[in-house]
Amino acid sequence: MNTQKKWGKIVCRYLIVICIWQCTSSLVKAYQFGYNPVQEEAFNAIFSKPAEAKTLIWKVFETTKTAPDSVHALSWNIIGVYYSVNNQYEDALEAYKQALKLLPETHTKHLHILKNSAITKKLLGDDQDALNLMYRVIDLALALQPADPILVVKLYGEVASILSNQYRYNEAIDYVIEGIELLELHFPEDELNLAYQRQKLANLYLRTKNQHFAKKMFESVLPVFKKYEKSDAYFLSMLSMVEVCLLNEELEKAALYGRNALEGFQAFDNPEWKSLAETQLATVYMKQGDSLYAKRLFESAFTNSLTARAKTLLGITSRYLEMLTKQEQLFVFKDIEYEINTLFSDLTTFPINDQYLYYSIMGKLWYEQKVFEKALFYFKNALQAKETMSELTELDAVYEVQARYQSIIQELENRGLEQQIINKNKITKYSYSIIVLLVLIVIFLVLRAMNRKKLQDAIAITKDQEAIILRQKLAQKEKADQLKEKLLAEQKRQLLTSVTEKRDIHTSINNLLLSSDEGKRVQWKKELETLLGRQQFWKGITVSFKTLYPDFERRLHDKYPILSVSDIDFCILYSLKFSLKEIASILNIEHQSAITKKYRIAKKLEINNVELFETKLSEITETP
Repeated sequence: MNTQKKWGKIVCRYLIVICIWQCTSSLVKAYQFGYNPVQEEAFNAIFSKPAEAKTLIWKVFETTKTAPDSVHALSWNIIGVYYSVNNQYEDALEAYKQALKLLPETHTKHLHILKNSAITKKLLGDDQDALNLMYRVIDLALALQPADPILVVKLYGEVASILSNQYRYNEAIDYVIEGIELLELHFPEDELNLAYQRQKLANLYLRTKNQHFAKKMFESVLPVFKKYEKSDAYFLSMLSMVEVCLLNEELEKAALYGRNALEGFQAFDNPEWKSLAETQLATVYMKQGDSLYAKRLFESAFTNSLTARAKTLLGITSRYLEMLTKQEQLFVFKDIEYEINTLFSDLTTFPINDQYLYYSIMGKLWYEQKVFEKALFYFKNALQAKETMSELTELDAVYEVQARYQSIIQELENRGLEQQIINKNKITKYSYSIIVLLVLIVIFLVLRAMNRKKLQDAIAITKDQEAIILRQKLAQKEKADQLKEKLLAEQKRQLLTSVTEKRDIHTSINNLLLSSDEGKRVQWKKELETLLGRQQFWKGITVSFKTLYPDFERRLHDKYPILSVSDIDFCILYSLKFSLKEIASILNIEHQSAITKKYRIAKKLEINNVELFETKLSEITETP
């Protein structure tokens, strides 16, 4: 189950990156930079006639060499867009650089070309440089007179995309929400751009496993994209719905969305999107037990992503290899490795989580083949990737943002309900005051009794209304509490999964060392001293544990001041369900010493029966 959730999270992230990249293309198209007719034809050919585009673009470039700098700069920009769309990012950056040389920073077109440079840096994997450049572009956009809210909103979306790549989901969500608020303020009728922003927010919610909100948002934007014939956004959202249905165990719906998305992508000359649809649909068929068709889809997805040099290649490859491992069809994994290594000399440009998955499964496969040197190479890289992920991940902050967002929604709903009560009470009071006045004018004595009866009925109606609204508020509070409990449970699962993954890598490397001859064992162990050192591994564990149980150490020390630092470390590991043998390995002590240490700590905790050791630690972690 944890593996399924892990794959779901990764594919969801791929969809976020591709969706925002697609929206970026729309942004580039929307702002035509003031192209002359010939330039505009060349620009449009990049997307409509890719086979003819290069010839047409260079022809236009030659004709504008003698034109003013502002016109020739746009030809350089078109070349940059062409290279970027075709994954030639270094060449694209050079073209944008040449365009920027021809324009002063105050020129209106300078901002757009600078933005294209930032987007290309993001696609190249230079996220921090891209982020810094995008912040600069936003400053320039905000300084424009008059301001262009649409441009600012779309720039916020690009920043959110980069932050998402860095696992800074809380900041990414803030930028998207700010963009939505800006659109609703200035252009509440612009349903298409609002749909694009809500699509981004839905993908972020899906990334953080809040599929309930993600589903609602995707269902709201699909009709809008269909209405405006935005086929790319429509089918990408449909592909995200496959992930929503997988998380909800709605396999038939997932298969239907997946088939529709794959069929829709056939009309696009974009093998990367097609490979994503094939991968998602293959996952559905695997769950349904149709492994033969799933394998065919995975093979096609791998080929398409390799052809496109897609950022999602390592993630798709890892899922493909995992399926082959389950079916014990491992004869092709060496060919897959060869094809990837032939095309890419450096894999660090791929998303860090995908690197970890690819290195881990390749290490295990080579270990099973008893090729220990290759296994060691992949395990080392997997461990380094995992440590980098530990430094980047901010899931706890995301859950906090979600909980806060839910609280805001709850508060607004409660205010709305309270306002309903006030309004209804006012209407009731005014209505019956008039009735009472009329009754007094016509015949005070006769209608006074009738009026009293009506007032009593009105009070009863008001009380019934208040009771209904109170029940609604209680139900909403219960729903919010359930959501918070769910978020806490997800936090715990994330922590235990992370610890288990790190432990598995350490175990695999230790087994590899034990399986090798004495000479290589000494050499390899020296190489791995830093990665296998307790300090690195221990740092990742304590950071995660303190995030989940911030008061554990303080409560334990306050209640039992006799405990040493090493005693508390032991208790943390024991609370995380590590075995005594694993604890001994992590703390670099003998197994028997770990057993003895447990008995000594039990005495300090005033436990007569050592079997109650775990119960005592559970009481401390669960204490509010």
